[in-house]
Amino acid sequence: MTKCRNNKEKIVRTAIPLRSLLYSFCLRFVAKRVALLILCSMLLALCFIFVWILHPDSANSGPYLISAHGNSEEGVNRSSLSSFGYSKGNCAHCHEQHASIGGTEPAPDSPAGPDFYLLFQNLWESPIQSNLFCFGCHRESGSNQSGGFINNYSYSYRRGGDFSYTCPDSIFGAFQFVGNNGQSQPNPDPVCASAAKGSSHMLKDVRDETLKGESEWGFSSTGSQVDPCSGCHNPHKAKKDFPCSLPSAHANIYAWEVWGDDSSEKMNHYTSYYWAPKRVNGGFEPDGTLTQNGSNVPDYVTLCTKCHTKDNVIYSSRLGRNLFRINWLADGDFHGTRPRNDGPGDKSGNEEFGDLIEPYKDKVGGAYTYNNYVLSCTDCHEPHGSPNEFLLRKTVNGTPVDIIGGNGLWSDWCHTCHSFSFSPPTMTHPPPSGNDCFSAEGCHRHCDQGPCGLFGTLF
Repeated sequence: MTKCRNNKEKIVRTAIPLRSLLYSFCLRFVAKRVALLILCSMLLALCFIFVWILHPDSANSGPYLISAHGNSEEGVNRSSLSSFGYSKGNCAHCHEQHASIGGTEPAPDSPAGPDFYLLFQNLWESPIQSNLFCFGCHRESGSNQSGGFINNYSYSYRRGGDFSYTCPDSIFGAFQFVGNNGQSQPNPDPVCASAAKGSSHMLKDVRDETLKGESEWGFSSTGSQVDPCSGCHNPHKAKKDFPCSLPSAHANIYAWEVWGDDSSEKMNHYTSYYWAPKRVNGGFEPDGTLTQNGSNVPDYVTLCTKCHTKDNVIYSSRLGRNLFRINWLADGDFHGTRPRNDGPGDKSGNEEFGDLIEPYKDKVGGAYTYNNYVLSCTDCHEPHGSPNEFLLRKTVNGTPVDIIGGNGLWSDWCHTCHSFSFSPPTMTHPPPSGNDCFSAEGCHRHCDQGPCGLFGTLF
């Protein structure tokens, strides 16, 4: 009996240390695991901070995921990567992680090394007007985008409501109204094959303009390897309805946001009132609603006048001279914030050849809604290119005006907003010959820091 009790006590005394040892081991194991987890978490956090310091816009993919290119349903989707299973919007559709994917992409440039920004092809090649990286997808044939090219129609089509105007139907086509030699040309886009000579922004000049003001644009670190499209667009943040960004925002990557999506970035903030033009098939631009005060129109004046100001000198390689500067301030153009000089009635004031028409003047009551109006640049101009000279739209104020020949008659185009006559009560100079408001003996252009001369032309 005594022996059994001793054996039991011995077993109990032995079990207690074993249990304590096991408990101690478990505590130490868990403590090490926790410490390891904490250490890994700290290292991971430091890595994110380090990457964010070096590439603040890359560590946070949020803005890209809601951009047009990063959209999971309609974003970039390179056709040659279809067998690799990359999702739409994946960065690899534009950027090669290791200079090539699966050995099917072009080798890195030699001896220069990989392409700038690890793009799957050159950012641009000379001549730049038709050899731009962005044209790899934004074109009408041979697109790298899976499923074919993306329709990028003109402003007259998208915002003016002229759905019959399908020329051009791509960004590439819009820039091909001007050739690599800087001269106007018949557009090679099959949709625009019958179009007359027109005009486009010269991409080389746009690129040179971005490099000219490095302190404002923030492109100094890339030297000459600048995508001219990024002068107006942030490729990682551009949205379908708000594709633009202010050029001046490049200097601060945190501020390089889209322009026009905020309520403070609309045309209705001008004290000289904005009044939307009519849209084809009813309503007003840009969406066909009855809103006219510009609260739904991005302030493209602020965007365009980041370059086209009354002080900035821009050289045009196409024209071989400096562009006439634009003054949209109160002492400049009547289409800007300058007060209107108008008599008491239709065609009744000194120097008046005509008057405004709907919606700028009520057709029935003959009254102005406001004392002055300021126009948006896109009310009259296409941003990329046009079959008309001066980037002028083919459809204005709800009226298709067809194509204006080079230095041709402008009366039909001007009639979309103005009713005019050549018999005002008082005339100090004869009317322009041939109803040509701009060219030859035309009187009108955007004033170049002063009164418009009789023979001043945009060309």
